[in-house]
Amino acid sequence: MSLDLKRLASTIVITVLVQFRTEDGSLYQGDFKGVFKRLPQNEVEDMIDADPPMLNSEIIDKVLVSVSGIGSGGTELPADEQLAWVKQTPECVNAAVAAFFKELRPERYNEKTSGKRLKRG
Repeated sequence: MSLDLKRLASTIVITVLVQFRTEDGSLYQGDFKGVFKRLPQNEVEDMIDADPPMLNSEIIDKVLVSVSGIGSGGTELPADEQLAWVKQTPECVNAAVAAFFKELRPERYNEKTSGKRLKRG
């Protein structure tokens, strides 16, 4: 058997890479782990095809379960504070939505794969 459904969880853990602009104009890059719901295809399509389009904050409210890896001075914030911080920070919201959809369709975001497909004709 090549696909064992018992191995699939109801959630998926995704590393979310996020960038922030600092006061001096340079970029600070970090990451956190996000636990996202594994949704059925019809729910994913409903989010993509929503009219009016769903806001990224609405998508995050629907799919993001928890986060970890956010803190200060080597101390991680409590889980509920981390989740609240991500949901109120535009850079994190946008990065988490991008990471979620990229995880669902990695071939659409793999430039090397896309380039090879274009060359094949």
